[in-house]
Amino acid sequence: MPKKSTKNNIANIGKGILDSISDNNLDKESNKVIKSKNNISFCSDSNKKIRKTFVLDELTIKRLQLLKMSGEEDLSTIVQNSIAMYFKKKTSDIEEAFNMFQ
Repeated sequence: MPKKSTKNNIANIGKGILDSISDNNLDKESNKVIKSKNNISFCSDSNKKIRKTFVLDELTIKRLQLLKMSGEEDLSTIVQNSIAMYFKKKTSDIEEAFNMFQ
């Protein structure tokens, strides 16, 4: 059976390792760009759902949070409206790309 001082030393070493790992993780998390995965579902008339995962950068996430707080719309409505606006803006480019693949 190990001595009590040996047990304390081992416990202190273990605690030191855990503390340093925790500090390193906090430093890494504060220095990296925060990205979030969001799942989005597309519904058709036949109630089929297509799930897509995408990554948003920190600025986009903050903007979405501000939009959500400033209005009564939920996140899916904001995304649908944004896609509709983008589609209207880029209609000619989208039609041209679509025609190239036909």
